[in-house]
Amino acid sequence: KKNCSNLFFDTSYVSHSSKKNLQNKKGIVIQKFAKIMPNVKIGDGVKINVSCQIHHGSSIGKFTTLAPSSVILGNVSIGKYSYIGANSTIKQNIKIGDNCIIGAGSVVIRNVKNNEVVAGSPAKLLRKNKK
Repeated sequence: KKNCSNLFFDTSYVSHSSKKNLQNKKGIVIQKFAKIMPNVKIGDGVKINVSCQIHHGSSIGKFTTLAPSSVILGNVSIGKYSYIGANSTIKQNIKIGDNCIIGAGSVVIRNVKNNEVVAGSPAKLLRKNKK
């Protein structure tokens, strides 16, 4: 909706350049102890749970959820409508497609195509997600 504001908890950290990127966005929730480093782009309706980290130059597509304590390293691109499981780590320069699910505790070291479900350490394809 037009009047859906963003919610940033006081104990979260969002760098100055990332705050600038969020000025015209709506419905973003950044929970306690989350850290968002410089030049991160976040789409509308994204939920960043407790203790998540998103490092420099990454982008998160609209309506994506990052579960607690997930770590997104530098220059990662995550598509829209995806879910990143708790305690997952996505290595730098990885591309995650739209409508993907990353299982809890996974370590993603390869790109993930649209509609894929991956899990494990290193993460492996489990199945294709229904569209």
